[in-house]
Amino acid sequence: MQDSTPPAQVITVPQKTFAERFTPLQTTLLDPEGLFSGSQMLADLTALIPLAKAQGENSVELAELYAALALLQGKRDEWEDQRSYGLQALAIQQRHPVLPADSVLALHYSLSMGAAELEVPEQVIEHLRAAIALIPQDHTLSQRQQFGLRQELGYWLHRHGDYAGALAYNRQLLADAEAVFGKEEADLTGMLTNLAQNSYELKNWTQSEAYLQRVVGLSRQHGKLDIELDGLFQLGVLAHEQGDNVQALGYFQQRIVLAREADDDYLLERAEEDLAEFKQRAKG
Repeated sequence: MQDSTPPAQVITVPQKTFAERFTPLQTTLLDPEGLFSGSQMLADLTALIPLAKAQGENSVELAELYAALALLQGKRDEWEDQRSYGLQALAIQQRHPVLPADSVLALHYSLSMGAAELEVPEQVIEHLRAAIALIPQDHTLSQRQQFGLRQELGYWLHRHGDYAGALAYNRQLLADAEAVFGKEEADLTGMLTNLAQNSYELKNWTQSEAYLQRVVGLSRQHGKLDIELDGLFQLGVLAHEQGDNVQALGYFQQRIVLAREADDDYLLERAEEDLAEFKQRAKG
């Protein structure tokens, strides 16, 4: 008698493609509001490396995966790993451009932050320059974000000891910002402060003072008390170092008056401490 039971069917479940597995992870990683386990995300992404490599050593899949791993490790403060993955992504991009400009810009910026944490200013500057060079091709950053990125480069040029280079760069940056936002824009105070510091290091006291006066004026105009107090502090230090303790005293006393008017105990305490320290130094 013949068995009428049909043979068991083997159901084959197709494997997910790289894109099907990677895209949800990338979306979560790039979401500013996204919540995830860093260690699990790392495991999920690294598990995709063989699949990405199977697409080719210069494939967009591998470049995107390394870029995502660099971003993840940056978020996890794993700076050495971040740099390793990031450089692998950039190496692919250099051999065979496969990533869009906005992704490469974001990668360079992320690597600049990692280099800052590793205290390697040369690399910070290198990545910031590369990111800034991509601004014309990028469509994700606002004008203010673009200027903020450029301002960071000016800061790091100064931090690296290239005071003359920083001064020239920041002067052009200020001129460009004034052309776009006007000379009364509140956000100019950061650029002006950087220029004051550049000029100070180059011993151009008059120019440094002029920049600081603009900082104080703009911050007062826009109600930025903390920036105004900082500008007055720097003016006081500058006057003291030039031997004009009368003028320096005036700046330090202004800070106390402003803090009292604001009824801010913390700012007042700081202003009083700074005044006391100045008086002690002036005696010496």
